[in-house]
Amino acid sequence: MYSIGAKVPVVNSFTAQPISNNFTLKATGIPQYPFFLQTTTNLAKPIAWNTLYTNFADALGNVSFSLSNLPANQQFFRVLSQQ
Repeated sequence: MYSIGAKVPVVNSFTAQPISNNFTLKATGIPQYPFFLQTTTNLAKPIAWNTLYTNFADALGNVSFSLSNLPANQQFFRVLSQQ
């Protein structure tokens, strides 16, 4: 529960850096808040998102997720902050 005037955590930016079969996904938001990297292989409703990682943003609000050995099948990703 948030009090009136409290900042609601949001993802302010998102970048993906593909390197071979590895990805680094970066986001910025509210410092020290948890962020969740989720994936699904199908965007047809109902979408079944699975949480792969939970990381906390640093003191500047930066958070990153490193993925390696990604499967060959199609995947979709999203980064969420705690709500």
